[in-house]
Amino acid sequence: MTHFQSYEPNDSSNRSNVSAILSLLCMSLFFGGTSLSLIFLIQTDNELLKGIAIANAPFSLFGWIYFLRRALAEFELTIWSLPTTKASLVMGLVALAGALAYYWSGANGSIAIALAIGSVGYLICLLIFNFRYTRSTLVTIDLCILQLTMSVLIVVFLVWIWIRFSKPPRPTEPVY
Repeated sequence: MTHFQSYEPNDSSNRSNVSAILSLLCMSLFFGGTSLSLIFLIQTDNELLKGIAIANAPFSLFGWIYFLRRALAEFELTIWSLPTTKASLVMGLVALAGALAYYWSGANGSIAIALAIGSVGYLICLLIFNFRYTRSTLVTIDLCILQLTMSVLIVVFLVWIWIRFSKPPRPTEPVY
């Protein structure tokens, strides 16, 4: 299917909705279940609960990606064939640049308002374009959450690198 080609719902759209629902369920297990699992890791001595808590994050993440890919396959799309995925990665870098400008400007309120307006505008555009590609509300929501999560992870990773390597070197003490 080419971009913005008209799409007629058929039996495959029902399969894509089922896959999207399973993907959203796995996504909620990934975000919600992982934090609950960390609580169990700290508070329990039961080895079975600790094993389930540790296995929750990778299995729910795998299920989230697997079922989303399966839903997109019904539309003959992949995650990386969508231009919105690549745009999300670029917008993560733009958000990082905006956050750094906000930090270095001494917390100017106008930059914060511009960042908020730009973020909401980008989210609306992301929803519109993803819906035009998939014609499924559930798949669109799931895809947007994944793309925004990827953007946030890139920003967090780059901020971690900046914090990690921007520390001044420790002075060495002379050896006598």
